[in-house]
Amino acid sequence: MGKWMGWALAVVMAGSGVAHAAGGKNAVDRWGAVEGLAPDARIDVLPQNQAGPDACWLTSVDDAALTCVVGNGTRLVYPRAAVRDVWVIEPTHGWDARTWIKAGFGLAGIGLGVACIVANPMCAVPFGAVALWWLERSTFPGPVGPPRPQRMRRRLVYRSSTP
Repeated sequence: MGKWMGWALAVVMAGSGVAHAAGGKNAVDRWGAVEGLAPDARIDVLPQNQAGPDACWLTSVDDAALTCVVGNGTRLVYPRAAVRDVWVIEPTHGWDARTWIKAGFGLAGIGLGVACIVANPMCAVPFGAVALWWLERSTFPGPVGPPRPQRMRRRLVYRSSTP
């Protein structure tokens, strides 16, 4: 059985090398995804032979070039052949860790309150006071500090098939 597994592994490795080598010719060009981005979308463009991306706002895209504007108003035009990667910068959706922690503490408090009231009805007084305080605070929220900045993420939209 060991010999067969060795041969099978060798065949799989050889096949994957052939499939990987053919990937450059059969790679899918996703420039259409860049053309589908909304104007004024926040993007990062990584040109060929450049170490880091340029952050800008998209103005126009066609089959030949990508045009965007940097924060100071400078217009950048990238020929399609010069673009290696394009990322779109978008807000993250969903709850962050703090929300899940608060929900966990809330559920634990409710469970503790129910267990305490079942064991001793006099526990209803402190838990009732806390519940009223929480209800009043959540109904009439006061200033809680500066708003948190929105969390953003980078999503790869286009990667050139030529290295």
